[in-house]
Amino acid sequence: MICPNCGYETEERFCGRCGCLVDPNDQNVEENENNFKKAAGKDPGKRLSGISRKKRTAKRSGKKAAGKHRRSRKISWEAASGLVILCDRIMQIFSCVLMAYMVLIMAFEFWGWKSGLGSVRTIVNDRNYGLAFYLAAVCGCLLMGVIWCFWILSKKPVGGETRLKFYDTGRGLIPFLLCGIVAFAVRYGIDLIPASGSEWHGLAGGIQTFFAVINLRRGMLLFCCCAGTFLSLVRRILRV
Repeated sequence: MICPNCGYETEERFCGRCGCLVDPNDQNVEENENNFKKAAGKDPGKRLSGISRKKRTAKRSGKKAAGKHRRSRKISWEAASGLVILCDRIMQIFSCVLMAYMVLIMAFEFWGWKSGLGSVRTIVNDRNYGLAFYLAAVCGCLLMGVIWCFWILSKKPVGGETRLKFYDTGRGLIPFLLCGIVAFAVRYGIDLIPASGSEWHGLAGGIQTFFAVINLRRGMLLFCCCAGTFLSLVRRILRV
């Protein structure tokens, strides 16, 4: 018999080339045709559906793997960012502690040395300009130190109209540098003040005492200033 579909000659009821029914007198045409196609593996619809399912399964697996990779990277990035922020906060607090330590130590030193300049009660009657300068300089330095402590702990606001973000920009760098310069230069400034100081109207004693107290704690001040400057630079680089 000859296949009416492809012209292939066969002795079977189904064509061995295309699978078409050769004997049209068979009563179970559809059933036999489907059985033949299933046996021969030539059911294109099922093959396509199987391939589609495999593709969909592979696509889902790829998406799941990519999602897991992204989540793991996100968790790693968040952990690293959290560690950097924690280190920055520790350095910020330590910088404030260094400034507060300098203020506290110098306050005790300044208070102990003031008695050599006279009494505060008679400062006006005696026209004690040296003590007046000393107290004014001490109060100014200590007040600036306290302000700088809060300044170091503050952050710079950055953002638009709807949302502001605050970043640590290494505040405290300039104050530490200024304190270090003063502590380094005061040693040479003492030699410039005249010994008698009569032409200074009593100010020489107050200036010499003020410089002497700073020079006494010069090593401690330089160490704290160097450490604070380094921490402020690192915080400015991190900027978190």
